[in-house]
Amino acid sequence: MPASDLIRAARETNSLTQRELAKLVGLAQPRIAEIESDSHNVSYSRIEELLKSLHLKITYIESPLITAWETAIHMADALKSEKEDLVWRHFIQLNDDLNRAEDAMKVALAITEAPSTGEENYDALIAGLVDHVLSSHKLPLPSWVVHKSRYLSKPWDVEPIPVLQGAARKSTPKAFRSRGIFLSSRELQSV
Repeated sequence: MPASDLIRAARETNSLTQRELAKLVGLAQPRIAEIESDSHNVSYSRIEELLKSLHLKITYIESPLITAWETAIHMADALKSEKEDLVWRHFIQLNDDLNRAEDAMKVALAITEAPSTGEENYDALIAGLVDHVLSSHKLPLPSWVVHKSRYLSKPWDVEPIPVLQGAARKSTPKAFRSRGIFLSSRELQSV
């Protein structure tokens, strides 16, 4: 995650304006804007200082498991290359990783907001998966997962064969159905 996104997310999570954060750390508001726009390099110590003022700190967690934000980036690349099968492989990998992770790691894999894939269906799909797995383990949901941009305005039947769509709709988990995504629960079972 770029420093600009990290600082913006931390500030917004604390319901602060750029001006309020700047005052808190003794900087001018335009400097906060520069940091958040990623127009200048920011030192690690500056990032730590800004996060500390918000009572936050950077924690590095080593894991071979893929995060939701990495999945979104990989899916976006696959979509640009028109490799739909690769899009689904990334989705399935995230599903498998979230399901096999310990509870704390599940949250860690999902906490950083997944950037847009460039297609709202897939943005909602990633959020639906995170919601489904974390909710089924009674874990807290990151705020990005329930943002209105992660819900579809028109239904999406993932199953392309019309005769199978009815069965898929009946077995769609709530976290997907509430977003207007209809996906058979069997698609979420690891093989």
